Amino acid sequence: MNQTKNKSQFTELTPIEFLDGMHDDKHIIMFDENPTYSKKIQFHFLNNGLEKGEHAIYAMPKDKDVIEKEMKGYGIDVEKYQKENLLDVYNTEKINQYLQGDSFDNLLRIIMPSDPAKICRIVGMLNFDMNTQEGMDVFLKSEKKSHSVFESFSGSWMCSYPTTNIEPENRLNWIRKLLKNHDSVIFTSSHNEGIAFDVLH
Repeated sequence: MNQTKNKSQFTELTPIEFLDGMHDDKHIIMFDENPTYSKKIQFHFLNNGLEKGEHAIYAMPKDKDVIEKEMKGYGIDVEKYQKENLLDVYNTEKINQYLQGDSFDNLLRIIMPSDPAKICRIVGMLNFDMNTQEGMDVFLKSEKKSHSVFESFSGSWMCSYPTTNIEPENRLNWIRKLLKNHDSVIFTSSHNEGIAFDVLH
C-alpha cells in the first residue's frame, strides 16, 4: 500500500484534473450537484484505473444493465474488462434485499476483493435516507467505518452523494464531519466544472 496515503496538499483543481493527477491511494467523497457531470467523473475515475490494469467496482442503487449501458456510452469497453475480471457492477438496492444486517457490512461482503493486495478502484453509494437526523447518523457511522477499512485497502475509493439529499438544517456541519473521514473531496456544480482538492487533517 502506498505509504504517502495520509499526506495531503491544498491544491484546487477541476475534478478531471485532480483524478488525472492522482498518484496516491485516496478515499474520496464527491458531493453531487450535477448528476450527469458527476457520473462522467465516476466513470473517468474507474477508467483511469482500468487502463492501468486495476480492478474497477461500481456499486450504486441503480439497475445493473442501465449502469453498463451508461458506461459504454462513456467509452468504457464493458465486455472486454468483464471478460478480464477487471470490472464488476452491483446494484446496492438489491444487496440488502438478500442480506440481513448492517448495510455497509453487507456491501463490503459483496465487493471487497478476496486478495487484499489486489489494487482496486471503487465507486459506491448506499441507499440511505439522508434527509433526516437519524438517517445521517447511520450514514456518518458507515463512512467512519469505510475510512477505517480503507487503511487496509489497496487502491482508491470514491463515495458519491447528492448534496441536496443531506439533512438541510445541519448540512454544513454534516459535510464537515464527512470530510474528516476522507482524504479528498470533489464538489460538482450545475454551473461550472466544480472543484477537487485533498483535505488537510
